[in-house]
Parts: sequence; structure tokens; C-alpha cells
Amino acid sequence: MANIQSAGAGDITANHKPGGCIYSGAVQSSLVDSEETLVVLGYASTDFGDDIEDPDNNKITPGVEGIYAVIGRVTFMNCIAGKAYRVRLFFNGVYVLTSYGHAADAGYLSVIVTGLLKITEVQSVTLKATSYAGVDTVDLQGGSDQTFIALSRIR
Repeated sequence: MANIQSAGAGDITANHKPGGCIYSGAVQSSLVDSEETLVVLGYASTDFGDDIEDPDNNKITPGVEGIYAVIGRVTFMNCIAGKAYRVRLFFNGVYVLTSYGHAADAGYLSVIVTGLLKITEVQSVTLKATSYAGVDTVDLQGGSDQTFIALSRIR
């Protein structure tokens, strides 16, 4: 087992693989129709010991360049049936992944955006949401399993 050394935080692999997750802890109320809104993610739900989560600024900055599996999920509340809702992942303010959902019924709709992406050590990942409901009454649901960004280095 040559070249294996401690990378800190309990990781004993030669290729440190940071990961983390931040989530929304409360309802984010009244999205403005057709206006892209930064998703408030004020809590770190899984601390891998890497300290890459920055819940005060709603972002994750991996600190190690590599290929990452990234997932963002937003749960919209008070949806209007037949209307569209969008979720985007951003790296340093530039969107890189987009996903749309359409509400079949009034109520809740979860939209997930995911991908494998090359991220440099200084790129920050954020999440934005847009409602195209024609009203300003759509909210984002809080909760560690409802609205979040998670990533893990795979290579």
C-alpha cells in the first residue's frame, strides 16, 4: 500500500475527496414571479471535516480541484398547476446546470439538478430558483431533505 498518507480529518487515502451539504432551514417566502432568486441555505447538514460548507454565504467551496458529483434540490410550495419552475447550479456566479419542473397539481413540486462537473479549488457552488407561476406567492420549503446542495469529489 505505497503512497498512502493521512490527509487529515480521518481520511487515510492518497487522494483526498472532500464533500459536504448545505440546506435550507426555513421557508423562503414569496418568490417574485420570473425573477431568479438565490436559495438561502443557512445550515451545514453533513460535516465531512473538510470545512467546505459556507452556510453564511449559501455556498460550498471544495478547496480541491477534481471531478465532483453535484446535486441540488429545491422544493417549491404553493405551486400553481400547469406552471413551470426552474433550478440552477452556479459556479462563481455562472450557471452550469439547469433543470425545470412543471406542477401537475397545486401544492408542492421538487426540482432536482445534478451532474458530474470539474470544479477548481476556488469555485463556489450556489443554487438559484425561479418560479414562472404568474404570481408572487410561491415559497421554497426548508428542510435538510427538501432544499439543499450536496457534492462529493469522485476523482
